[in-house]
Amino acid sequence: MNQKEVISKLHGLTEEGGGLAVIGTEPVKQNSLSEKKNKVVREVTKKYLGPRRRAGISFYNPPKDRYEDLLLASRFKNFQQKSFTIKLKRHVDEILGHIFSTSYTSKALLGKESNDFEKEIRKELLEINPKGIFEEKITFDCYTVIK
Repeated sequence: MNQKEVISKLHGLTEEGGGLAVIGTEPVKQNSLSEKKNKVVREVTKKYLGPRRRAGISFYNPPKDRYEDLLLASRFKNFQQKSFTIKLKRHVDEILGHIFSTSYTSKALLGKESNDFEKEIRKELLEINPKGIFEEKITFDCYTVIK
């Protein structure tokens, strides 16, 4: 996706006084259980899908520019940034639901191996914490601009 082009087109589609918000998450230093959980998910994903991060049917290429820089350079005005950190407790079922909702580990992408992938993630996570509950912190960054 050409983010600069998308922001420019959104400016043309936005009414005067309207705005745009870009919301994303940043990694946060986690407790040891969450770090182990994240490592399991990364390693099992690599085993099934290879070392390169997927993005649907292609591969993920990180953007060259940060959203805040693109918004500041756009025709939008009044750039603001807010960050929110939350604590989240998720059960293994919720973790798997999140994993399968992403473009890089969807059931469609895993195909016939999705059941084996799910069983392996579940088994490994329950070995780390038999209760199946993991708490982590997530920081959301929200960038807003006005036309």
